[in-house]
Amino acid sequence: MIYTWPREIARIFGYSTVVTCSSLFHGILFSLYSPTLYITLLGFVFIATTNTSEVIRAFSELKIPLAITLIFSVFVKVIPQALQNMETSYKMTILRGLGYGKPLPIRLFYQLYALIAVILPVFVYIIKGSRNLAIALETRGYMSKKNRTSLVKIGFHLIDYLLLFISIIFFYISFS
Repeated sequence: MIYTWPREIARIFGYSTVVTCSSLFHGILFSLYSPTLYITLLGFVFIATTNTSEVIRAFSELKIPLAITLIFSVFVKVIPQALQNMETSYKMTILRGLGYGKPLPIRLFYQLYALIAVILPVFVYIIKGSRNLAIALETRGYMSKKNRTSLVKIGFHLIDYLLLFISIIFFYISFS
């Protein structure tokens, strides 16, 4: 099991709640016909399997500017938290009784409305979090020191080159 979708989203869109290695493999094969789906799937795998410190270390090893590194590391951290907040807000909306006592076909529309209605609290959460992050970065003297050292040497290994080669092949097949 790689990831677990929120049950409500999986129920409405007809997805399985669990993402396994075999379903990921089937998704990759299916995505060969759709480049957009392929890029989305790669982004999902990147976000689900990478933590913030790994992104920062890898980008600093590749000599990518620190500002771009911060953008990607915040992205990797914020998206799963935003999905978690979206699920919590959705459950709270349903628990408050949205669509209670309505017939099943109408209740599905209420559930879809609840999914749309939770987007605003998630945006508020992201904006508040970005303000707090900006204050924390300013307090800690972000970018005050250009040369950084690392305890562990990071580099490309055989598995990295192999995965890069496979990704390029899939990318080429999906666009040809």
